[in-house]
Amino acid sequence: EENTFLRKLREYLAPRGETAASEECAGRIDAFLLEIAAPWKENLPDWRFGQLMFNFISESGDPTGWTDSQFAAALQEYISRYAPKKPAFPFPALPELTEEELEHFFDDMDSRDPT
Repeated sequence: EENTFLRKLREYLAPRGETAASEECAGRIDAFLLEIAAPWKENLPDWRFGQLMFNFISESGDPTGWTDSQFAAALQEYISRYAPKKPAFPFPALPELTEEELEHFFDDMDSRDPT
């Protein structure tokens, strides 16, 4: 927790409105990060942040003139393009087999091997 004296000193030295503005910016940053986190986690969780940003900006160009909303929308579209394709049908659940059943299964497979 922040020292009370340092917090009061910072408030005293800060120009009027700067504290409120910085809190508003912090909220905007949190909202933006939450907006880009979900598609990143769902689709490209093995990509590091730097890897994601470098690849995205390399393809999309300089984003410095974009609003946060434009950036988030473009990044989400980029992520969806590079996300691994999910199968069109769900895979059935594999049955749980005992060690004996597994041995029998693989022995049976070996007996069918023509080589």
